[in-house]
Formats: sequence, C-alpha cells, structure tokens
Amino acid sequence: MHYAIPVRLLTTTWLLVHSTTGLAEPAPNPASYSVPVMTTGFKAPPGMRTPIREGPNFAGKYYVAMTPCGGPCRSYQIIDLGSGKEDLTWDNVFQGLHGPDEESYPILCGRRDSNLGFSHVDKGPSEIYGIWFVVENGKTRPLGSARKMSYEEVAEIERLFKPQGCW
Repeated sequence: MHYAIPVRLLTTTWLLVHSTTGLAEPAPNPASYSVPVMTTGFKAPPGMRTPIREGPNFAGKYYVAMTPCGGPCRSYQIIDLGSGKEDLTWDNVFQGLHGPDEESYPILCGRRDSNLGFSHVDKGPSEIYGIWFVVENGKTRPLGSARKMSYEEVAEIERLFKPQGCW
C-alpha cells in the first residue's frame, strides 16, 4: 500500500516544529541529556585563586571558568570537581572552531544538570559556526560537525542553556 502525504501538510508540519525553536535545524534539548549534579566533596586544583563555592556549573561535576587573557581573548579552565584536576580532554570540541585571526575565540555553553554542550565562534562578518557535543566518561564527543549558523540561531541556542548560560 502506498500513502501520499500532501506537500502542504508536510510544509505546515515542518514550519510548526521549527517555529517553536526558531532554529533552521531542531536543537537538541539539554533536558534529554540530564545528569545527576554533584553536591558535596568538591576539590579544586592547587593554586586556584577563585574558590569554587557554588559547585559544578556544567555536566554534573565540572566547573567551567572563563579566564580573560587580554582583549577579546578567552581561555577556559574546565575542572573536574571530583578529582580537582583541570580536564584537558576538551580541546577536540574547539578544533576547527578557531577564527581566522587571534581575535576570534570559541564561546562555550552548558548547564549544570546536562552533559550536552554547545560551542560557537564568529569567523567574520555574518559568519558564525557552532557545534553540539556531549560529555561521556570524562571525554567530549561531537554531535555532528561544525556548521554555519545565523546569529538568531545562536541566540536561541544560548537561551536553552539558562540559567548557567555561556562562558
């Protein structure tokens, strides 16, 4: 048996689904990637100047600190609060996202109760690229590859990560 679905119905359905988020492609939902949040026993690396009082702000057990490094530069310290060690396995999230010059740096978005993350970078006038990733077993795994996005899409995605937001 062959079923024909009217193009008008398909178009209307697509518009209804996508107009709820305003995104060109459906965005993953951070709630679908929920993780338990560590509440006690936080450890910080030796010599960390800022005490970690509020606990994890990403993926249940990580503390993401954005550290300025002059001008528009930004650098991240991503600390596993269970071990107190800075996690260096995050570099693969940013591969391919660095901009054409040293003025373009990735922005990282996440929530304390979800292991879903998003990173984006401006690569020039109206050129913004983003990538979704998940944290599993202490490592990051990209969900697809980086793609060009509109500023409106990125603003919508950043809203998904409230209250922690982007660093």
